[in-house]
Amino acid sequence: RRLRQKVEPEVVELKLDLIRYKKINAATGSLEMRRCSNTRKKDYFNCTYLTIATDYIEKHATVDPKEPGIGIVEVEYLPDPLGHRLIEEGLLNGSRVYGSTADPLSLPGDVNDILTDQFYMNVDDSKAHPSYMRALTKLPAAQKILDEYLAKPASMLESVAEHYFGDVDAAGLKNAKTLFLRLGMDGKLEAWRADHSVPDSVEEHEFVDRYASIMPLLTDEF
Repeated sequence: RRLRQKVEPEVVELKLDLIRYKKINAATGSLEMRRCSNTRKKDYFNCTYLTIATDYIEKHATVDPKEPGIGIVEVEYLPDPLGHRLIEEGLLNGSRVYGSTADPLSLPGDVNDILTDQFYMNVDDSKAHPSYMRALTKLPAAQKILDEYLAKPASMLESVAEHYFGDVDAAGLKNAKTLFLRLGMDGKLEAWRADHSVPDSVEEHEFVDRYASIMPLLTDEF
């Protein structure tokens, strides 16, 4: 059996805009991160954007000696283990990589933009699955339900989490997101309820009920 080589992370230096950071105004700086389904950002709950940016810079950034207004962070990017194996076998040319905690993408989107958008174009492939379904489907009913979801996805996840679990926390939001992913991949609403111990006394969320009825049509279409 061929031994696999240890996967070594790639270290990349990224720039931060320290001048813009210092000019964060009171309105933006006082905004708070209230809720998020990304567990990497859970430590930022109820922290202001200014506090988050300051903490991140103090932990990870150094000032560029040649450009005092520029900060430098070293980010380690590690390939996805399965993707790396497939690359070794010659089946893929590349795969997803995961950044360390120094990655600015671990920050709330607005804070990341403040610090980096002078240097980089940040492309967040968020809401990818429903967005791709919306781009491909020709069914008016599917287009309508996906448009409704994509208009305010964060609010929809909060509504679903509160409806089924009585609270909007990281676990509930993750479960709500899982629900929509499963429904989009031929999953059954009843199976999701059973897996997450949703009591029979809890009626279906009105939007979820409609969404679940439309998804099988997409399966037939694709």
